[in-house]
Amino acid sequence: MILRQVCELNPTSQIIQTNLGGLLQERYERFGNVKDLEDAIAVLRRANELVSDDPVDKTTCLNNLGLSLWARFRILKEATKDLDEAADLLRQAEARIPRNSPEKPLCLHNLACIYESRFGASGDIKDIEEAITLLEQAGKLATGDHTFEASRLGELATALHSRYRHLNDINDLSSAIASMNAAVQLTPNGRPDLANRLHNLAAFLLARFERLADEKDLKDAASLFSRAAALTPVDHPNKKARTERAKASARLLHSKQHPAKHKEHDTTGTSKAKRKVEDKCLIM
Repeated sequence: MILRQVCELNPTSQIIQTNLGGLLQERYERFGNVKDLEDAIAVLRRANELVSDDPVDKTTCLNNLGLSLWARFRILKEATKDLDEAADLLRQAEARIPRNSPEKPLCLHNLACIYESRFGASGDIKDIEEAITLLEQAGKLATGDHTFEASRLGELATALHSRYRHLNDINDLSSAIASMNAAVQLTPNGRPDLANRLHNLAAFLLARFERLADEKDLKDAASLFSRAAALTPVDHPNKKARTERAKASARLLHSKQHPAKHKEHDTTGTSKAKRKVEDKCLIM
């Protein structure tokens, strides 16, 4: 890589270090070589040490290093200190971004995602509470970009669902359903995210059916599982699992609508179908 050679010849150039770190991170995202990510982190650390107090340059360095550390945790899932440092760096970056800047909502969104990851690692309810607060703040500052808003709403729904699973407050589950439904409405046909959001919305509805026994939730969930499976490409790693979920939820719905036909199988077929849906309805 020519830029690496230029970097070696100019070890005190923050701009060159930042550009090299960005390219290494892009190459990691494309090819998945963890060494590229490790190198990106090392280079971006150097850039962060060299950067002046220029608001734009400093914010860029803090943001890039924080996101790289978060990426390393998501891949290796080893050092939670990566999450702590990433959260601290993005906090610093967010504080430097003016309230009216279009970059502010995205930084808040990314910071919320880091807190969600930390909640998953630690189980500390304060982390998921903070993620929800940050995503709500991002929504108040959003500029009307439908792609961003769909992503934010989907992330907010996931965070609310995580809090529901932790505290068992049905209001969180209903709010998660409303947010994910809004995200689905903003996601155009043909977008890869649509199948994921449909699947997650179905999973949330199924969870509410288990709590409240409202058959409409089960009916809607079965329909959404079917749509999600149909929209998932044949070569997608989740195609088989989503197809099985769609079939299992349809069988469960049929057993509720026609109990007499399923009575003799209550301890086998229906329960098995029900377990199959519940066991596999993980958020993806």
